[in-house]
Amino acid sequence: MKKVIKSNIAIKAAGVLLCLVLISAHFTSGLYARYISRARDGDRSRVSAFAVRADMIQEDTGEYTLSLSNQAEVPVRYSVTVTLHQSLPDGSIAAAELNGVSMEFDESGAVTFPDVGVLSSGSGATATLSISADFSGSTGGAAVEDFDNDSISVNGWDCPFTVTVQYVQIN
Repeated sequence: MKKVIKSNIAIKAAGVLLCLVLISAHFTSGLYARYISRARDGDRSRVSAFAVRADMIQEDTGEYTLSLSNQAEVPVRYSVTVTLHQSLPDGSIAAAELNGVSMEFDESGAVTFPDVGVLSSGSGATATLSISADFSGSTGGAAVEDFDNDSISVNGWDCPFTVTVQYVQIN
């Protein structure tokens, strides 16, 4: 007895179609590759730690020493702003002096020393700040009697103030 193997035409046709699909997919992918491109940006950025610090110490002379340090990986430029938190009495004048540069407070009670200096990476600096006030034109007419850590006192008038150091990264 002889065995007869019937071949399934549907399975053979599916196999041939599968081979044709794989072959055409191979050639088609080469055609699509011509029209697809990739672009890469050559610029790269790296974020560095912004580690700057400012401390203020009052000296016995009534002056303040600002200790500034830059532990960042980039150089920084710094500005100093002194702000009075109370209005000055009418007719009085107040000024701040930083490293020998003197400026009067404006109407808002602030004075800004722009671009005081540059701190390179890993460096530090000190600055000397003094605040003076002349109340001789106001009622009471007195000069500054006392400075404590963060205020000026004249004839019972206490004026707290703030020193702000602003750092800007130099590119």
